[in-house]
Amino acid sequence: MKRLINASDRYTPKGGYLYIFKHGIGPGTIPSGVSVVRTKDLPNYLTAVWLDRFLTADELKQYDIPSETEINRYLDRIGYCQKNGDVVPCDDVEACDKVTASTMPKDDQVKFFYKGEFLGSCDPKYMECDKLYELLKSDTRAATQVLNYMNSLGDPVFPTEEGGYDAETDVSKVDIDALYHWFMRELEYSYQDDMSMGFGFYVGGDYILPDFEIFDGPVAEDNVIV
Repeated sequence: MKRLINASDRYTPKGGYLYIFKHGIGPGTIPSGVSVVRTKDLPNYLTAVWLDRFLTADELKQYDIPSETEINRYLDRIGYCQKNGDVVPCDDVEACDKVTASTMPKDDQVKFFYKGEFLGSCDPKYMECDKLYELLKSDTRAATQVLNYMNSLGDPVFPTEEGGYDAETDVSKVDIDALYHWFMRELEYSYQDDMSMGFGFYVGGDYILPDFEIFDGPVAEDNVIV
């Protein structure tokens, strides 16, 4: 059963939101009112920082913090991977939990397809798909479908400019970074709900997300074309 969205407390992962800081952590490095859940020093003077809330695009720019979609790029540079909510050397894990579109996805991964094209796969414990993010940035139809999906779940994550309880339906007025972020977090919750009830995970293929298929389990096709 779907839960209604409450943007103030609905999307708060247990371990906090991961960001990679390039200049350390200290006074003036994060917006006021944001709390640090934990930090971890990384090679090349990078710092993994988990915050208690998602940062907006304006805040990322103002404080020179790479966006969530750039995390794997920075980790790649130092040979680190995301694993079970942490960041660790890739040599210490059997398989890196970052998104990949260059290899056949494993059955226990979540796969992302758009109009039959494979976008990528990820560990369901940390939903990410770089090619989906790029798609939402470049394809208004895809972004509109994701916005419609979010609007179908309950209280609007993106209210109209007038405020209140009316959901914004014009995707050109929505921050795509935030749209991608909330969609990924909603998929995490949906996956957890479905698993707890013994269901397989599948999103898409309906009138709201007709061009998407997001699911776990085996891929039906013999070959995945990337």
